[in-house]
Amino acid sequence: MEGGAIDGGRDADPGVQHRVLAEGYDELDSARRWLEECCARRRVDPATSRDLGLALVEVVTNIVPRSPGNDPARKVELQLDVSDSEVSLTVVSPTGRFRPDPGDEDGGLGMLLVHVLVDEVRGRSDSAESSVLTLVKRR
Repeated sequence: MEGGAIDGGRDADPGVQHRVLAEGYDELDSARRWLEECCARRRVDPATSRDLGLALVEVVTNIVPRSPGNDPARKVELQLDVSDSEVSLTVVSPTGRFRPDPGDEDGGLGMLLVHVLVDEVRGRSDSAESSVLTLVKRR
């Protein structure tokens, strides 16, 4: 296991993998590699994997506060689910709303890119303190 990774190999569904980014930005490169390796093991097209990897970097960049050290707000949970019809990456943030929304005057180009890279973006706030965003790429 690397960094804050949780080995998904013991899950009931071998298509579902989990990872926790305890250090936010500091783990983006290893998280992208984790995603690409999981996708390769499930024979996901490399272009699909690269698109999801770039979308992952953009999403985490938008949600992780630029706080130092082991601030709990930097912790991000990932779940990758690979099925015959789609690959979905769920990102859980403890910091609330994913920002900015596409079209916001304060930017939003990163999230606009995410919407271009994936086939579907589903988001919800479970509370004022956490949000869930699922990125779906069809196979």
